[in-house]
Amino acid sequence: MTATGYTAFNDAANLPRNGNNVLRYTPTGTAFVASGSLTLTAPISQSRRVAVYATIRKSIAARTFQVYGEFISNTTTRAIQTGTLTIGSDVTALTPLCYHIGTVSLPVDYINLPNVSYPTFKLYCNVDSISGTPLLDFDALIFLGLDDEAGHAVGIQAFTIPNLSAQDIVADHNSLTRPDPSIILNIPASSQAESLGYEGDPWCNTVLDGITLCWVATRGAFWRYTVNAGTVGLQTFTALRHRGYLTPV
Repeated sequence: MTATGYTAFNDAANLPRNGNNVLRYTPTGTAFVASGSLTLTAPISQSRRVAVYATIRKSIAARTFQVYGEFISNTTTRAIQTGTLTIGSDVTALTPLCYHIGTVSLPVDYINLPNVSYPTFKLYCNVDSISGTPLLDFDALIFLGLDDEAGHAVGIQAFTIPNLSAQDIVADHNSLTRPDPSIILNIPASSQAESLGYEGDPWCNTVLDGITLCWVATRGAFWRYTVNAGTVGLQTFTALRHRGYLTPV
């Protein structure tokens, strides 16, 4: 995705996803600048509703960056943009954080039926001022297809996972017991359970027999939670079905 203003920056010490480089945006003005293209593959390129997430790091707390994404159809006749993410001066952390860039509904491109797809993606970035030579770095880009009822994203507010041998993060829809879903940090060794603040929709209601989970997290200066760059960390993920019964009142 390199282009004018966007370069590959070696940040191996901070464990980027590919083990070496991140995409660095170095603004020379305050107008939006497009990155190079990223080629998407099916099923994301053929999804009709897609959420875009990224791990991003800025270099100067006082600067405000804006970021949006653009999907381009395979005929190049349609370009659909996400909403604009603002990383303002209130974000004082100069370490990688996870952000929701935006969610888009991709219309049918009638010019190219029936093989409609949106295989090309670009980032657009700007900054409020180039004073101090601000930088914006990107590592992982995550595309989540939301075409069916099982597609959900939940952002858990920053917390420290205890240094214990086992702990569970439990997403419970609570449909039979409470009015709202919950996210719980459960620590079996200490019989402790703690509610975690979250954004998004942890409700999962599906008749499918398989669910895929992608956990994206940063850790301090590191782009990833695990210490092994260039590899995918494996965590146990278990989906439990709860039976519901009609009860007379």
